[in-house]
Order: sequence, then structure tokens, then C-alpha cells
Amino acid sequence: MYIKLVNNQIDEFPYSKRQFLQDNPDTSFPKDISDDLLAAWSVYPVRSADDPTFDELTQKLVNPEFPEFINDEWVYTKQVVDLTNEEIIAAKQRTLQRYTQAVQNHLDTTAQDMGYDGILSLCSYATSTHAKFSVEGQAGVQWRDACWDYTSQVLADVENGVRPMPTIDELIAELPVMSI
Repeated sequence: MYIKLVNNQIDEFPYSKRQFLQDNPDTSFPKDISDDLLAAWSVYPVRSADDPTFDELTQKLVNPEFPEFINDEWVYTKQVVDLTNEEIIAAKQRTLQRYTQAVQNHLDTTAQDMGYDGILSLCSYATSTHAKFSVEGQAGVQWRDACWDYTSQVLADVENGVRPMPTIDELIAELPVMSI
């Protein structure tokens, strides 16, 4: 990614070596055009900075129109911007859906590891007349409820500022363990 200047003012961004060659069709250049050669034509490389940290529930990253000249180089840094109220509601809903799906997948995978189709199948055996299946089904119901109770409490604690939002992996690791 490059930037092209004219009279020390940004003329074009983003800019590429291909565009440079197209802009100068009557000039012969080496096959590998160096950044030093491009600089002689007021074309400079742009470094993409690491994304800044931000709270995905209340902020977003936006691409600025142009890079900045910092410490003798052009740097493209995404900016952190606060979300609107509507965007905050939508972000919370998307986050809730991701976490809900992750917990559901964890419940289903654990039940599948026990030989059931999923958590619903496991829990359906709670009233089975077969002793083994009944015990496993009842344990599944208790475990499922404990997992959802815990998840609800974590999300409420995050909403109330009691704790930071865990990653999905952290939340799954915190969930109660299935026991029979």
C-alpha cells in the first residue's frame, strides 16, 4: 500500500505500484521498483499499524480516509469510535447470540461425547425407565440448567460492570462440569 503526493499534499491513497506504472507509461522502470525510486517520484509506502484495543460492545474501529505522517513514515492507523445507541444494542445482541451459540455447542458436544445426539436428546432420557439412561438424563437436565444459570449470571455481571466480558473460551472453561 502506497500514498502519492503532489506538492507535498496527498493526491491519491491508496496507491499501488501498478497505478504508478500506469501513470507513467512513457518511462522505463526496473522490474523491481524500490521504495527509494518511488520516493523520488513522491510515492511512499504506508505501514498499517496494529489495531488499537477497544471495547467491542461500545466501540468500533473505523478506517481513516488517509494515513498520517509519523516519525518519518506514513502510517495507517484505524481509529476507535464510540458506537451509537442503536449500534450498542445491535452489538450486544450479536455478542449474546455468539455466546449463546457457544454454550449450546458445548452442551451438545458434551452430550454427543456421551453417545447422545445432543443435550436435548440426553435430557429427554430423564424420565426413562432404564436406570442408566434415567440417571444420565437427570444429570443432563441439572447440568444444562446450571450452565445456563451460570451463563446468565456472567452476562448480567458484565452488563452491570461487575466483571469484564470473558472470551468465549474463558466462559466455556468457567462453566460447571457435567457429573453423573
